[in-house]
Amino acid sequence: MRKAIVALCALGAAFLTAPAIADGPSGSQEERQACIDDASGAEVPRQSDGACPDGSTDTTVWENNVTCGDGQDAGVGRIYAGANGVEVCNDGSGALPLHGRIIVTSDDGGYVAADGDRDNAPEAQGWARVDGSGLRCGADDGSLDATHPGDGDTADNCG
Repeated sequence: MRKAIVALCALGAAFLTAPAIADGPSGSQEERQACIDDASGAEVPRQSDGACPDGSTDTTVWENNVTCGDGQDAGVGRIYAGANGVEVCNDGSGALPLHGRIIVTSDDGGYVAADGDRDNAPEAQGWARVDGSGLRCGADDGSLDATHPGDGDTADNCG
């Protein structure tokens, strides 16, 4: 299931020699803020001033669909490179049929990760990360984002 994600990691490593551009890894995101109704758990629209209505909470929603920021167009997606590492991101703007991102960074103690969007084929969904804790993959009930691994995201989820 994670073969495509491992292949994306290899592709990301190939970009490590890219020239320094943008701000390095962090050019993409897989979450957004939303107002969630406290009683029903459903998303509700924001008020005209941008605040959440009474009875709702401003909440981070993990969509597991990457949104690439500004970076260098590389045909396969956008590249962000800097002193802290490199990221390759494709949200549909690149030539690859897979959407997601590959990150090689010194942030958070250093790690290499690949995130596959939820709208990819099943074998290219989810994420894998190698860091000081070893290999980890996202749990089905986790944030589904390699930049914010949780306690339930372990090597047991990689198979």
